[in-house]
Amino acid sequence: MTRTFYRDQERDIAIRIEPSWSDQAIAMLDRAVWGTSGLLYSHSDSAAELAEMDGAVPIALWVADELAGVYTVWPKRIAAGEHTVDAMLRSLLVVDPRYGGRGLGRLLSEQTRQHFLVGAEHPRMLYGLIEVDNERSLTIAQKVGYESLGVLHGVTFSRFTPRSCDRLQRAGDRDELVELLRERYRHHAMQDYDVSLKVKRTWVLREDGEIVASAQVSPRRWTIVELPGLMGSVALAVLAHLPPFSRFVPGRVFEYLLVSNLVAAPGREGALIELLEGLLAQSGLHAAVFFADATCPHYAALRAHGSLGSIDAMLGPSNAHVMAGLHEGLPADAVAELRRRPLYMSPLDAV
Repeated sequence: MTRTFYRDQERDIAIRIEPSWSDQAIAMLDRAVWGTSGLLYSHSDSAAELAEMDGAVPIALWVADELAGVYTVWPKRIAAGEHTVDAMLRSLLVVDPRYGGRGLGRLLSEQTRQHFLVGAEHPRMLYGLIEVDNERSLTIAQKVGYESLGVLHGVTFSRFTPRSCDRLQRAGDRDELVELLRERYRHHAMQDYDVSLKVKRTWVLREDGEIVASAQVSPRRWTIVELPGLMGSVALAVLAHLPPFSRFVPGRVFEYLLVSNLVAAPGREGALIELLEGLLAQSGLHAAVFFADATCPHYAALRAHGSLGSIDAMLGPSNAHVMAGLHEGLPADAVAELRRRPLYMSPLDAV
């Protein structure tokens, strides 16, 4: 059932919770160009990504009888120290370019916050990612009450000729993986293994029966529209047209593995790199993307171990704030843990 939670009769604007994702809304997402002053890209697999976000709420902004914008919030539960917190990821905000310049994106964001956070019956956290260099969006988010819990690095691991690995094994035991992840990320916050961990997509390396490296992977495909600045234009020309770089983005199409739930046993970062290379070789791709808190010690250890590849060396990581609205009813010590700890990056937080 459609439910309207905001209406401006003078401008004939309504914001509604829809019963499902319409073909029109999915087409709008597929046409959207993502990014700001950094990498600009589009993708055409929105339906598949939404299918992974089980329970995501479809939100639509209508002007008269025309769909002018879409948004979503995805409810889940996350860890905050000893607490478990109700949370909603806000994601996939798009306004049709025909309605640009009218403040509809800001209206959609603010009214969604008002409805799902300020007006919530139960305390929760509402959060999303905003790129570090998107100063306008950051300013707006701070003015309406969001704060940064930390900065995430989006990192591209790449190899021109990835080496195959005959030690690759599919993970089999969910309980073993959950125990491994809980131990490795015990000092982090925002873990959501109940919804994010997909055992059938997880691969491991074992030694003497013990997991020394593991990673969950999903194939992704972008069409790159623009890279920032003069050097970005040069880089895109190089990546797209000059062998062997053209392997990464043939015809400006960037196919990669989205990697999450990364684990390397202490001191075994080399095994994780071997695993990532093996997964690239197995998939016939040349790049994998993962996200990590800028302060995560496991990420620092991986970087210190050796090169992550030519794309990382050329472009570096892309950085984003985790901007959160925290309901005043949340336990104070849970909020303190969210602010203090490195953040775990769920694979679907970057949708």
